[in-house]
Amino acid sequence: PLGREATKYQYVDLFQFSPPPGRDGFLATNALLTFALLLSRAYASLNETGSPPPRSLKALVHPGRSANEYATTLRRACQPLWDRDNLLLLYGNTTQAAAVDLESKFSEAALGTVQLTDYRNFAHGRHNWLAKRGGSTAVLALVSEEDRDVAERTLRLLPKSTPLVRIWIPLPEELAGISALVAVLHIAGLAGSARGIDPGRPGVPPFGRKIYNLRVWKTSSNAWAPFPSRKVAAIERKTGVAISGLEGEELSYWARAYEEFIRKIQSPRFGAVVFDYDGTLCDRRDRFIGIRHQGRTWLNQLLSAGIAIGIATGRGKSVKETLREAVDRRFWPSLLVGYYNGGDIGILSDDSHPDASNTAPPELKAIAEALNRNPLLRGLADVDLRFAQLTVTPKLISHWDQVWKMVQHTLHSLALVGVRVLRSSHSVDVLALGVSKLRLFGEVEKLATQGRGGPVLCIGDLGCWPGNDFDLLSTQYSLSVDEVSPDPTTCWNLAPPGHRGVQACLDYLRAMKIQGSSVKLKVSDIHLGNSK
Repeated sequence: PLGREATKYQYVDLFQFSPPPGRDGFLATNALLTFALLLSRAYASLNETGSPPPRSLKALVHPGRSANEYATTLRRACQPLWDRDNLLLLYGNTTQAAAVDLESKFSEAALGTVQLTDYRNFAHGRHNWLAKRGGSTAVLALVSEEDRDVAERTLRLLPKSTPLVRIWIPLPEELAGISALVAVLHIAGLAGSARGIDPGRPGVPPFGRKIYNLRVWKTSSNAWAPFPSRKVAAIERKTGVAISGLEGEELSYWARAYEEFIRKIQSPRFGAVVFDYDGTLCDRRDRFIGIRHQGRTWLNQLLSAGIAIGIATGRGKSVKETLREAVDRRFWPSLLVGYYNGGDIGILSDDSHPDASNTAPPELKAIAEALNRNPLLRGLADVDLRFAQLTVTPKLISHWDQVWKMVQHTLHSLALVGVRVLRSSHSVDVLALGVSKLRLFGEVEKLATQGRGGPVLCIGDLGCWPGNDFDLLSTQYSLSVDEVSPDPTTCWNLAPPGHRGVQACLDYLRAMKIQGSSVKLKVSDIHLGNSK
């Protein structure tokens, strides 16, 4: 069911894997371990750090020993635990997930009472449990290399009368957590054997089944209860707050602003439309492929009706090539492209644009030189000096914030007037004086006026500063497919809940009604059906 739901939303990357052993039981042990391994691999791949998981459980949990030897050793070690009613479980950062899992298994199968505490919280008062109830308590300590020192110094100070079992996890931090998960699965099984309970089939009492099936969603009596879901979604996106968290007057303010914007955006017949490219017309995952079929179809329909179209991008030649593949050759002279965030504007048929020369203005050259002198930045990002723009592309998504701060620091240190830095979906863009997507907006507006068309509708994805659509979506009639500005008069995201990016753009396109050489927007049609 979750997979089917995920396919409704294009921004979701869905990866489905079947646990190798097949169907799982009550405790979902196979699914849990599989999920942990997949997450570990994903994070290791993302950060290009850490050790990949071993290819066998033996190498992960008991290298150098057979499964039987490991199980026998663990059974003997844990035997003292089952003579006590209470279990105090100590853990560190690396083994926290395993500790939580063991507590849940003990509770759900009624194997015993487990108290969870990390080593330092144990020092802040929780040790008093052993002082008062040590006679009914045993201690299980999960120890990894990361917390070995504090663990050993703590455990040496425990009362000798308290049964103590150490589970040593001799693996790097990124693997120790998974190895600990496997260890606690075995420990839960050992506890079940000692208590005569099968943790995988503990049974569900009638009252428990009734509790599980209780309906928890009730009809709301709040002020926003009558609002349709599209209105709730739009207001929450605009405010960045769950609608239940908006007070009376604040909620009324945004509800009025929403209704006023809906009236405004539906009133005119637009003579032109300006689109952002990456993240709006072209999915970020398709940036080297181009616009998908549905987007191509809509672009050509608008152009064939004589509606002026502008496309703004932070890139150059690569976008021109993909647009030429997407747009019928007849319409190339009718489509204006603002390359490098509006620094270079030309019609799609013009081979002289974008400017391929390296004649960047002096202020951008100075910034590029300063950035390239920073060895740390060179290791984290690629710096490309282009016409009217300097593009800094982080090599890994995890480097984004660090790269952004370093670029900002460099600009402020140089104290250059008029230079701006913005963020796109894939890079940090430093723009020369006067460069803005509003330049493209102005040129498209002239075309619409010459054709006696109406105002210009703008659609982008990063409308909140420092997003590179901030200027474009600050215009009077603008829609966002993702991030919005706090301006109540424009830059609203009206897409259905869960839709963003290209999918939201297609929602807007579907709601455009061509009337001669102009279009009107019918907001109610934005929420009709699913664009996939």
